[in-house]
Amino acid sequence: MSGAGTPLLYNRDAERAVLGACLLGKLDIIAQSRAALAGTEFYLARHAMVWRAICSLADEGIAADPLAVAVRAKEIGERWNDAEDHLYLIELYEAAPLAFNLFHIGEIAKWARLRLVWETGTRMLQQAAAVADTGVDFDGRLEALLASAQTELADLSQASGSTTALARLRGELLDTEGLDTITEPAPLIEGLLYMNSLTWLQGKPGHAKSFLVLDWAGCIGTGQSWQGYRVRRGVVLYLIAEGVTGVKQRVRAWEASCGRPMSGVYFLPVAVQAGDEQRWAALCDLTAELQPGLVVLDTQARITVGMEENSSQDMGVFVDRIEQLRQASGGPSVVVVHHQGRDGEHLRGSSALDGAAETVVRVKKEDERVTVECVKQKNAEDFDAINLRLIPYEMSAILGLIEPGATVHIGTPAVRKMVSTWWSADESDWVSVSHIVDSGFAAKPTWTKHRKALLRAGVIEEEPDTKRPRYRLTNAARILIGLMGSQRAHGFKESPAIDTGLGLTGSPPLRGEPDEPVALWPETLEDPEPDNSGPEDDPP
Repeated sequence: MSGAGTPLLYNRDAERAVLGACLLGKLDIIAQSRAALAGTEFYLARHAMVWRAICSLADEGIAADPLAVAVRAKEIGERWNDAEDHLYLIELYEAAPLAFNLFHIGEIAKWARLRLVWETGTRMLQQAAAVADTGVDFDGRLEALLASAQTELADLSQASGSTTALARLRGELLDTEGLDTITEPAPLIEGLLYMNSLTWLQGKPGHAKSFLVLDWAGCIGTGQSWQGYRVRRGVVLYLIAEGVTGVKQRVRAWEASCGRPMSGVYFLPVAVQAGDEQRWAALCDLTAELQPGLVVLDTQARITVGMEENSSQDMGVFVDRIEQLRQASGGPSVVVVHHQGRDGEHLRGSSALDGAAETVVRVKKEDERVTVECVKQKNAEDFDAINLRLIPYEMSAILGLIEPGATVHIGTPAVRKMVSTWWSADESDWVSVSHIVDSGFAAKPTWTKHRKALLRAGVIEEEPDTKRPRYRLTNAARILIGLMGSQRAHGFKESPAIDTGLGLTGSPPLRGEPDEPVALWPETLEDPEPDNSGPEDDPP
């Protein structure tokens, strides 16, 4: 390409930088460069000649240097000038960048694509001018030119798409230092769910799967702890593919038991089919707008209609659809509600599902006892089984925690006395453990024995992100000692008394203080446990 008005469509410095790096005698740099460049992208003839010699040496496992390249160029028949070209090799070698930068390869490929467009357009312009200047068979030559132009444009588009995809892959390459830029999975619910992960929640029909995942959603959306496990607050997108009426009743029961609306949770009562590429793309666009921390797909069967769940091919497509959803929305935790297989150990359907899941949680229900078990936790330690109780409430039910061993009850006279004395002195102010003990609210053994149960029941809460643990009483404490009766916060109607399974009978405890802001995205989810061997006092 030459002539007046023709731009210089190349980056000379980028070409020199790549060739100079390849002359440093490192085969790995040459391998990286060859993986990204076919060799035809070099614009300057001298640069293309040097590149061919470098690749010829690399084919035999020989690392390039200026002397070896000069010898090989003559061996393969290049038009080599010892005086000028060898001196140029020395210049490339001495000007090589200290650190190999893939940016220069990207520059070479970018300008090569632009030259291809320019050359194609110039050739079409010349052919069109020839048709216009000749009056012989104008219509026929015009049709032939249009057909040729369409073919060349199609080829150009395909080549451009291929090189663009290559550029994207090139940008994803990491060396050993780059691996340190990969962040560890951030917890969404302490020890259970993690951001940027794919979870399957499995269980038999009627075994409280939806109750559990809705409880997760409500706690994440509002930022309150889930059954005593800390959470990271975030937006939740809940796709309801079946049982819309039942979900509504469960939400109302949850709100009444917590004394607050289930804010931060958006429900989509539409069974968006994973097999419908266009509608699924719209769902991806919606999640991209919401940027949720959690996406719930309830249930898999209702959004894979027409897809064979025992087919590895169909389920592979379904997994790919979920990956599209996850990538489009910035890496949330995606939870898919699904039935378990006949053996009770695996997800129903193709093994492709088990292979794709980072986390698999199993829910089992016996009478009103609900057990949450960890089947698989790929990137973290398995969590211990969690025992819950499905408590009938209003038109639906809510989940309450059963403490391990079921021996600790927070409705005993000693606990009621502790809470009453504490409230009279400090109400809902934050206090230290030493203050609780020294002020006579509770003896050390009473506090140590009941602290965790009080946290689980929501009677007390622990101040987040502090090295010295401090605690305060919540509205549930006022219920426990009879200061609120069944008064509901935020205008929720009075509800019947229930047995929480923790020795506390009365209106359901409020899970947190409704009128106070909830901390967003705590830096740590660690739950410091007291040393039971001695007094638990503040550090000096």
